[in-house]
Amino acid sequence: MADRRPLFALVAAALLGCAPAPAPTSVTGSALPPRDLALLEHMIQLNALHLGIEPHLRDADKMGELARVAGEIAALGSAPVFVDWPKRPNFPHEPARYERFRQDLLRGAAELQAAAESADKGAVVAAYARLDASCTACHKRYSPTY
Repeated sequence: MADRRPLFALVAAALLGCAPAPAPTSVTGSALPPRDLALLEHMIQLNALHLGIEPHLRDADKMGELARVAGEIAALGSAPVFVDWPKRPNFPHEPARYERFRQDLLRGAAELQAAAESADKGAVVAAYARLDASCTACHKRYSPTY
């Protein structure tokens, strides 16, 4: 009779390699909720716009571009994937608070757009600070890594 140990070892290794990975945990050790990939893709677009404008806040030649990007941020903040996220059955926290943060984002984007259209550098910087604060507050509350 042939020695089946090598075959058993190969099958065991294959099965162990297919085992599900342990659930990721937050810095506090609690299990992270599953990621919504549509929302994650949406946030990547939003963050790229948000963070990409920061170096140009005082650049008079970029005011038109800042106004355009602020409009795009407002549009992304109004997209169904963003609006409907707290309607999911496993939403981690209070939906009303999320909506307040989302409204802060929309207000900040509108203020930034208006300030950039008027080429008021001081107002642009102040509006961006409010927009950025809304992002930070929401991410601290709703990001699965916190």
